[in-house]
Amino acid sequence: MSDYEVSEVVEGVRQFVLREISANVSQLEQQDDFPQHVVDAMAELGLFGMVIPEEYGGLNLPLEDYVAIMEELGSGWSAMPSFLNSHCTVSRLIALYGTEAQKEHYLPQLADGSRRGAIVLTEPSTGSDLKQIRTRATPQPDGGYVLNGQKTFITNGERARLHLVLAREPADSGKGPISLFIVESETPGFEVSRVIHKMGFKHVDTAELRFDDVKLAPDALLGDVTGKGLPQVLSMLETGRLAMAGTAIGMARNALSVALQYSKDRETFGQPICNHQAVQIHLANMATQLVASRAVLKEAMQHKARYGRADMLASMAKLFVTEATMQITQDAMRVLGGYGYVSEFPIERLYREAPIVADCQECLGLLVRPYYAMTEVRPIFSFDLRQDVQPPAGSVGRLIAPTEIRLVNEASEDVDEGQPGELWVRGPSYSGAYYKDPQRTAEAMRDGWFRTGDLVTRDKEGNYFIVGRIRDQIISGGAKIAPIEVEEVLLTHPGITAAAVVGSPDPIFGQIVKAVIVRDDASLSPEDVVTYCAGRLAEYKVPRIVAFMDALPIAPSGKVLKSALV
Repeated sequence: MSDYEVSEVVEGVRQFVLREISANVSQLEQQDDFPQHVVDAMAELGLFGMVIPEEYGGLNLPLEDYVAIMEELGSGWSAMPSFLNSHCTVSRLIALYGTEAQKEHYLPQLADGSRRGAIVLTEPSTGSDLKQIRTRATPQPDGGYVLNGQKTFITNGERARLHLVLAREPADSGKGPISLFIVESETPGFEVSRVIHKMGFKHVDTAELRFDDVKLAPDALLGDVTGKGLPQVLSMLETGRLAMAGTAIGMARNALSVALQYSKDRETFGQPICNHQAVQIHLANMATQLVASRAVLKEAMQHKARYGRADMLASMAKLFVTEATMQITQDAMRVLGGYGYVSEFPIERLYREAPIVADCQECLGLLVRPYYAMTEVRPIFSFDLRQDVQPPAGSVGRLIAPTEIRLVNEASEDVDEGQPGELWVRGPSYSGAYYKDPQRTAEAMRDGWFRTGDLVTRDKEGNYFIVGRIRDQIISGGAKIAPIEVEEVLLTHPGITAAAVVGSPDPIFGQIVKAVIVRDDASLSPEDVVTYCAGRLAEYKVPRIVAFMDALPIAPSGKVLKSALV
């Protein structure tokens, strides 16, 4: 589609929201009946086919317009994007990974909204840890499957007629291959066991689902390939995060608009309250947060358009924008005072709904932490200070020679460019990486390759992007944690009563480790300490400098004053 046609679609949605939604949102929010007429109007606009290719009846909009539409809908009534986001995720997954028969059968129905979709991932006992799901898809002699399990917090779970369900095949180890399965709501054994009532978004059904001996035909397996479910799902998360950030910007835009207009209309002490400095500070902060949110989101979308993936920047965008939206709605409530707390104004609703778009921010904070990877072997990449060309934003850089790298799927097969795979590394600097449990170390170090547990993608320029974890964290999260581990090992020595470690152990470019020790065995020598640690620590963590003191310097806080030990 041309730029003119795309902008015309976005403008059409904006006019629809202004004409049909904004003036009626209070009534829509208060009514108990599901707003089917709103969903029907969205279908007439073609919004359920936004990400579906045109040959299957969709609009095939670019990401920028998809996110812009989510913003427009979010600014009118924040429930509206939620009717679409999960549905569009299902549509995109089938469009990208489905067989031709699956595309021809389902995509036209998804495009016109006659069959709404829901992505079914979360389980009561696993949350966002999708590697631990328990829903079972048992293979049958005819090539089909029988599905058993329970899912929860499923958006559109009650009204969707097509569910894309993440499940695993049984295995003696309990870790069978994970795949996505297409389940129609009318299939026997499928049940909406409970509708979950929430503080906000009450018209967006959130459901608990049960699968009791649900018989699936062989063609229910997405793409007719087993074991691809997790990377397929993960490939969609960044787009979902960007869409959620767009929704949050729409909500924040609405909150600022209401607060600004109220400040102009409301008078105290003979003048509008927008003339009072305290109110001006709130409005200025809200506007600044909104502009900054737009900039972060734009950066993430530009990065994805250029490099194909933007996992870390998408996480950054959702983290920053949704946190800003919560702050903006809170400041709007302060501007409105008591009126912000009553349903006559939309701030009351936005204040309740802002936290849900900011759900799981602690998880996102882990994704955008420095260096991003959470393994012992994180310095396998070169960063911007160590190469002539700065890597793209969100990338952890390029490979440092002589390290070898593989990105593999659950079948230990190399993945295609742009697809996520577990990071395996091999090289002289990583032979000392390990877990505390020797058995886990042996499992991770098969054939000289270290299985890091990091999920990584690579772009065509050779830049790497670490997008998540598929196993528990290795012993240390990096330089700040490793000294603690060295201290723990030192304190297991019977001749050492206290120990402090300074320096940042690191397999490539870290500092030399120095151990300062209080001993009760005068015969204990620096060589003895090094030998003791060498049998219990990775080589690069063994202290190279050992000093003895009668007592460690203690700060007023009660902690060791390590600055005095350098």
